[in-house]
Amino acid sequence: MIPKHLGQRLVLPAAAVYGVFLLCVPQAAAKGFTEGLVLCTESLLPALFPFFVVSSLILHAPGNEFLAKPLAPLTRQCGIQCRQAPMILLLSWVGGYAVCARLIGDALNQKTLSHRQAQILLILGCCSSPGFVIGSVGGLMLGNVRLGVLLYFLQLAANLLSAAVLWGMLHPASANSGTCERKANTEHSLSLPKAISDAVDSCLSVCGCVLFFRVGASVISTLFSEKPALFAIVCGVLEITSGCDTFAQLGGATALYGICCCLSGLGASVYAQIRYLGGKDLPVRVFFLSRLCNAVFLCAGVRLCTLVLPGTAPVFTSLSQRVIVTSRLSWDTVIVLFAFLFSALYKLHRKNYNCK
Repeated sequence: MIPKHLGQRLVLPAAAVYGVFLLCVPQAAAKGFTEGLVLCTESLLPALFPFFVVSSLILHAPGNEFLAKPLAPLTRQCGIQCRQAPMILLLSWVGGYAVCARLIGDALNQKTLSHRQAQILLILGCCSSPGFVIGSVGGLMLGNVRLGVLLYFLQLAANLLSAAVLWGMLHPASANSGTCERKANTEHSLSLPKAISDAVDSCLSVCGCVLFFRVGASVISTLFSEKPALFAIVCGVLEITSGCDTFAQLGGATALYGICCCLSGLGASVYAQIRYLGGKDLPVRVFFLSRLCNAVFLCAGVRLCTLVLPGTAPVFTSLSQRVIVTSRLSWDTVIVLFAFLFSALYKLHRKNYNCK
């Protein structure tokens, strides 16, 4: 059994090793810091900061229930009667893991969610945003936007299946539901300055985590320059963006399923963000187990879709760092081509028959 305070005991040796690496390879550390700044300024901040503000305002605005009304049956089926739960789930699926942890942490601080209900919402809602999965992973890394759309919806399905598998460990007590509902009804609207101030603090925390682990990945890359597969695994463990990018460069089935593992595993950077944004009261032990289930379901879903769904079939090559995508002939083109060939053969048959 793992000791209770093992993580605290590892802080000192891990920090010492990290500092030694920074002194030994300062060029790699500087490169990682520069790459992290570019990632924050060009991708994270433009996407997260406005959405942090908007999501907080929407969550606390009167009459917002109708936006997430289709998700209300799902949250009720999960035993969550809190009025905010459907909206938190919707905003989490759209905004990603940072928004999910932030909203759940705020709900815990306001006593509108119990700890068990927060665990369920975290498992159901924690995912990568559609902008990252569809735009960055699908469009830029894999060169196929439709594949990014497929990965995005499959990760949501994996969240639902993971919650179903772990339902016995997550079923909330009915006594907590009524308390959450009564307290939720006493909330007031959130002011814009307060929403902006909270968004600034959250964005600074997210960027700090990304920079720290991005530098670590760049420093470690000097040890695995001749082992790209091992380096991709290390990057995936530390930071999700670096992991997806390095796996995409490997090509073959390793690229696709490696990215699936990164999307499910999230990485140490994301866990640090969730711990900070969600607060110390957010329980995460069952959440870690759910990410293992998520990886199994996501990889199985991708495998099933490549066998069953018609249309685009992504094919990767190991001869180049770029991902090469080929497509099967679409169904409408197949039908038109079949009709044309059938008509041509029919006319040829009639012509030969009339000649006789």
